[in-house]
Amino acid sequence: MANKEIGSVFDWFEPPAGATAQSIAAIEASFARTLPEEIRKLITAVAGGVPDSPSDFDFIDNTGTPFQGCVSSFLMADGTGVGTILWYVRLLRSEGHEQLLPFANAGGGNLICCTLDGTPQPPVVYWHHEAVGREAVSPLAPDTEAFIKMLQPPDTDDDDRHCSAPGSSEDE
Repeated sequence: MANKEIGSVFDWFEPPAGATAQSIAAIEASFARTLPEEIRKLITAVAGGVPDSPSDFDFIDNTGTPFQGCVSSFLMADGTGVGTILWYVRLLRSEGHEQLLPFANAGGGNLICCTLDGTPQPPVVYWHHEAVGREAVSPLAPDTEAFIKMLQPPDTDDDDRHCSAPGSSEDE
């Protein structure tokens, strides 16, 4: 999927800021490796954006429980401050997740990440902030393209939705 194709999948509440070559280089330096092209394209196309739709996804978490998540925002690529990709990389490493590259906020403190496992198309996982170790990570999709394809319009009538709208009290 090309950069413009990735970004055009979404209706944007806030359009993405994207990523500079310098911010991609800084992320790569933090992992001491070149990111797979699929990940570089995704971050470049959507970093800093807040999708209006599609944003929801359903999955079975690592305990076998059906779960509905959503993309509340794509993480900023530039800088190292709170809420940026590199800030979350440090957080995940402090929790023992050395190979997780976060790219989206899933609301409620949870993250959507790629597992940098050396494959050209890394799998996408959901990181549960309240769980520990391997229990914190649930598989979502075999790659970012499959993840984007599994997104659906938000169900605003669903009280069990595990994501909040931008600017709501849950995001603060």
